[in-house]
Amino acid sequence: MLREIYQDRSPKYTYRSEARIPNPYIKSAELLKKLYMPGDTILYPSGVKDVFGAADEYTYGIKVSVVDAQLINVYLPKDATYWQRIDPAESDKLYLWQKSTGKKRLIFDFEGAKYRY
Repeated sequence: MLREIYQDRSPKYTYRSEARIPNPYIKSAELLKKLYMPGDTILYPSGVKDVFGAADEYTYGIKVSVVDAQLINVYLPKDATYWQRIDPAESDKLYLWQKSTGKKRLIFDFEGAKYRY
């Protein structure tokens, strides 16, 4: 029973109705390491849909969050020189823009707060 709880597989002991998937940040970093070629750009989601509440004077007007980028970078090689940027127009999807094709490749969709933990 404890193994099920600690591995987030038991829906009974989570706040969701279904069990969690494995850590999406590790999965995304592993896929990026495999697919990234020099000249490509990692496009991180901004993580926010709207401006933060007006009650917060420090973040009022900010439309970008770097949390997803930070959590994925933890699992990327420390000596890597990947081109990266936050896409303020995208709140949930992580893309890899591939220079060779000139197209964006979807790496992961966080689906709002569903896969952010």
